[in-house]
Amino acid sequence: MRPLAVTALKRWPALPNVPTLEELGIHDAVSDTFYGLYAPAGTPQPIIGRIVKELTAILRREEIQDKFAKAGMPVVAESPAVFRARIAHEVPMYKEIVDKADLKIK
Repeated sequence: MRPLAVTALKRWPALPNVPTLEELGIHDAVSDTFYGLYAPAGTPQPIIGRIVKELTAILRREEIQDKFAKAGMPVVAESPAVFRARIAHEVPMYKEIVDKADLKIK
């Protein structure tokens, strides 16, 4: 098997010779796998701040980053605002794809 492109914004460190779709001229096609942590609406800001602080410290640990790297996933600890913006962008984007393809759950 030979990889043709990666769908991430940047080339993967493990595949430095494989271009991104953007580099191949396919624009607005960035898509990657991510994990996120959600809290119930109305969670007090001090609690959100504490979760962000502790989770960021955990994700900075070398052994944690190594485990993710072995799975081909770089660790990116985004702020709640950046994560919220990502979800606000991706949900309608994927909804449009599902609607255009007329995909249905059976």
